[in-house]
Amino acid sequence: MAVGATNEDALGGNYFAAAHLEASFPLGLPEEYGISGGAFVEAGSVWGLNNTDGSGINPPVDDDMHIRTVAGLTLYWTTPLGPLRFDFTRAGAKESYDLEKTFDFTIATKF
Repeated sequence: MAVGATNEDALGGNYFAAAHLEASFPLGLPEEYGISGGAFVEAGSVWGLNNTDGSGINPPVDDDMHIRTVAGLTLYWTTPLGPLRFDFTRAGAKESYDLEKTFDFTIATKF
């Protein structure tokens, strides 16, 4: 993103790096509840745009490899609808223009 630009769209890039570490553990609840916990940390970056001059838009786009990090706790719940996942997160390293997401809900299925 160009610092100070009015258009704050994500631009992607040609290169990326990512790391994810996750652990799950019992919470001490009865097994028939189907509820367990987890914790995770993630780090990553995207860089290497083909056009960093912003197609004539000034100032130019910041194409540096800025590492972002996040840590979080997860609540896993196995239900008749399918496995539910509730993630509660906290950003670590970030840029001033990044949008933070502190909660995520996922429903999945297993085959």
